[in-house]
Amino acid sequence: MKKVVIVIISLLILITLLLYCERDDYKTEIFNDTFKIIYGEWKHIESHVRHVIHFSQDTLFFDKLIIKPIGKFYIYTNEGLFYNGKIIIKNQTDTKLIVEFNPPGPFFQEEFFIRFQSNDTMLLDPNCLDCLTYYAFARIK
Repeated sequence: MKKVVIVIISLLILITLLLYCERDDYKTEIFNDTFKIIYGEWKHIESHVRHVIHFSQDTLFFDKLIIKPIGKFYIYTNEGLFYNGKIIIKNQTDTKLIVEFNPPGPFFQEEFFIRFQSNDTMLLDPNCLDCLTYYAFARIK
């Protein structure tokens, strides 16, 4: 009986470690040279949703979006890490980048067309023709 309890506890510890360890799903760079400027820390500065409602920087309810090499993203609120995951490339050329944030969360639930107005301003547009929505971010670092 004692051995069974030890095995069960060991399995629970192993499962917990596997669930909370960060895994590298990508082994090589996922962005081409044109879009490596995506890496860094970004602050939400503006949203425009369906041409009717205009939101301020507080709309998305998070403070920072951090995108690290090989497509890892982290979303922070003023209370700490809110959620994180991987960016999945849906379509990428030298002039176009469409991504999906995985797992989807309360902020990013669809595919996004990513554009840069400059090296320090990033726009995320839902990947649909009739959407008049965008989220604007300014580079922090």
